[in-house]
Amino acid sequence: MNRIILDKEEAIKEEEIKEEIKRRIEKIAGKDFEVYVWPTSNADIPDNKKLKLVILPLELIVDNPNIDKFIQDILTNYSTGYRTYKNTLMFLVSDPNEYDGLKESVRRYLALKTITSDKEVWKTLTEADKERANQWFKDKDSEVWFKIISTYRYLIKGSKDGLKKFDLGIPTVGEKPSFTMRVNTI
Repeated sequence: MNRIILDKEEAIKEEEIKEEIKRRIEKIAGKDFEVYVWPTSNADIPDNKKLKLVILPLELIVDNPNIDKFIQDILTNYSTGYRTYKNTLMFLVSDPNEYDGLKESVRRYLALKTITSDKEVWKTLTEADKERANQWFKDKDSEVWFKIISTYRYLIKGSKDGLKKFDLGIPTVGEKPSFTMRVNTI
């Protein structure tokens, strides 16, 4: 069973992992205000009075030297002009210590998903292996949610004194708040 899982993990491309993470982020983003996932430029986020949560790409981790410049660009500019409603923007940024663990959990989840949905592979498994695969799949599904929330634990807001960073902390195990619910506590 472990050999099958490792073989399936090796076949998973980095792009598949990122697509799954983005799909999950969009699913758990929340509806308390507008959410923008992985913008590539300041034009991706409208300049209006609505509160906006901007979830930055995973590569823009909290310690990345380019993050302040990227956030300042979004806060200051909108498309070809200046941004009027700067105070409506909040940014979620990933923790570099959680990023690798998230990718590995998603890789394992996708491998188990492949195993449980591949009829040819499924036929070769014993009943005990099928039960274990199903249980591991469910466990990884929950773990991925927790890892995503844990990875995006830093909130950055603009202020008159520059950028302010808040640590949202690790979520409570068993609870499943959306990103917008977690941000509303600040």
